[in-house]
Amino acid sequence: MDTFPLINTQFTLFGGHKETVVPGWHWKPEAHLAFELMYIIAGTQKTISELGDMLVHAGEFIIIPYGTRHNNFVYGDKSMTYFAVHFNLDDPTLKYLLTQRYANKIIKPSDVEYEGLKSTRLN
Repeated sequence: MDTFPLINTQFTLFGGHKETVVPGWHWKPEAHLAFELMYIIAGTQKTISELGDMLVHAGEFIIIPYGTRHNNFVYGDKSMTYFAVHFNLDDPTLKYLLTQRYANKIIKPSDVEYEGLKSTRLN
């Protein structure tokens, strides 16, 4: 039997939105006090952060850790549609583990976590 340790944390989910943006679009550099989960529905996004650069394609997720300075761009000559939501939790251990596991990583369909994220029907 697999068990998890007792976790007592507050989880806050906020700022969710879906948007379609045109080629040439970019968002100014920013850092949040919360994590940002992004799912690319169509097109390709380039994310530049202090952790590195990523090209995120349709059907892929990224989690940008809290406090990480980043900016996002449409990559290529086609429009991009994305869903973004911010979330936070107050347990420092969980924050650390989430950052260690997902910082500068693209979550692809072949990853174990993918189906759990995708099942929320973001597109």
